[in-house]
Amino acid sequence: MAEVLVKFDEAILDESGNRYFAQAAGREREDGLWEGWLEFLPTVETGEALASERETTQPNRVNLKYWAEGLTRIYLEGALQRAIAIARQDPSKGVTARAASRFETGATRTRASEHAGDAERIVPHAVLDPYSVYSQGEDILRNELGALSRSHIESIVKAYGFPHSNSPADLASTSEQTLIDAIVEGVRSKEATNR
Repeated sequence: MAEVLVKFDEAILDESGNRYFAQAAGREREDGLWEGWLEFLPTVETGEALASERETTQPNRVNLKYWAEGLTRIYLEGALQRAIAIARQDPSKGVTARAASRFETGATRTRASEHAGDAERIVPHAVLDPYSVYSQGEDILRNELGALSRSHIESIVKAYGFPHSNSPADLASTSEQTLIDAIVEGVRSKEATNR
């Protein structure tokens, strides 16, 4: 059964100026791991509650709650944008009834794919834009990346084509810190080139 782990008391605005209060929710899966997602509750009765996709998978409830407590405003803003994109893709994902936990699980999205022969390849989806976060400072980017799960960091590396993304085996054998360094260095290099 899904439960709310953390409620955030500062409203998050979408691109249209609509206000939402975020809450981190999660549940134990059949395999014993815990998955977490974010829910966004509108501040007006006529608004639609939204849910992100699964944002993390943790070994237990304690770790999931720790993850949720460390989320930043920037991360929540990005998750709201992703939740809005999911709701636009499938309007049935929005829920208007008020309840303690709005969703039994995180939202799911039909991913864009490209065909490579008979195999279907999933296009990676980055949970944050490293260039946007870098504009606030390199330390902030490092902190934001450090708060993400390894799978989210790998998605950023793949989506933006940073070094170490040549093959899945190469990516899997690279340390998380090395991947973070590759992202920061890639952003820093591109920013220096653009100046």
